[in-house]
Amino acid sequence: PSGITVILGDAYSGRPELMKALAAGIYNHIPDDGRDYVVSVPDTVYVAAEERRSVQRVDISAFVRKNPAGRDVKQYTVAHADPCAAQAAATAEALEIGARALLFDEADSNSGFLCLDSRLKGLSSSTDLHFIPLSVRAHQIADELGVSIVVAGASSVTEFIPVADTVLRIDDFQVSDVTREAKALAIQMNAEVPADRNDVSGLAERSRWVVPSSIDPSQGRYDAVVDAPSVEVLHFGSRDLDLRGLAQLADRHQTSTIGLVLHYAKMRYMDEGRPIREILDLVDRDLSTEGLECLSRELRGDLARPRRYEIAAALNRLPTLRISRVST
Repeated sequence: PSGITVILGDAYSGRPELMKALAAGIYNHIPDDGRDYVVSVPDTVYVAAEERRSVQRVDISAFVRKNPAGRDVKQYTVAHADPCAAQAAATAEALEIGARALLFDEADSNSGFLCLDSRLKGLSSSTDLHFIPLSVRAHQIADELGVSIVVAGASSVTEFIPVADTVLRIDDFQVSDVTREAKALAIQMNAEVPADRNDVSGLAERSRWVVPSSIDPSQGRYDAVVDAPSVEVLHFGSRDLDLRGLAQLADRHQTSTIGLVLHYAKMRYMDEGRPIREILDLVDRDLSTEGLECLSRELRGDLARPRRYEIAAALNRLPTLRISRVST
């Protein structure tokens, strides 16, 4: 259901498999293939922590109050992000592009990003906290942005129960609704962390403008070199993009098509700077009206259409990407 959903279960209960099924539920499937009751809205994005990924001028101020390195958290830029900041940036990037549902699993998340342990609140002062976890922001994201959140885990999801609309338990691959029992536990939110309601709106309202010259698929004497040896690696010009964090890429041909999309967007729509969201809107329009054939001069049968979210994620992980300005 929409809203905030907590899924309780350990690593061997079937929880990871359910989360993978929810992530894959964005795709059509053959009837009776076992996924009939696991369907996700098309704009669902699985968000993982990716240590050392590059980040370019992303507003993570909803989660980070003050960066110890002195970087501007409203336009956070770093070549190698720590896992906590990387997951905050990935969340903000997904919302910037229009995600309507976010999936988080503790196995692929940074524990500090998900929550604070309320049992330790007497040992810290709210003024000392640099980070506001997702458990504090979840209710605002769901209410103010209309974005649903699914958080799954065994030990890092307790703080979400007070704000959850639905609590599910999975045991031996069987799912049961335990919302009433979970609410009866009377778990308290961590009141030590104030949540400024003005901070959440920027997650979806800001637009980052791409510097066209920073998208360069050329290598040596070749104007464009695009290849995907696997679903997790994209060769784009002289760079190799690590896409292991994109759990919803289903096929190597989707990955290679992302490279062609970036090249196509550069040649057709980046004669001047544009916001990432506008570029993706234009590409989506072309792919819907002209088909994948518009991406290549050659007749090819090895292309598979990726979503705008994976295209944007690959672009955001391109080390050469530069953002000229940020607008609202």
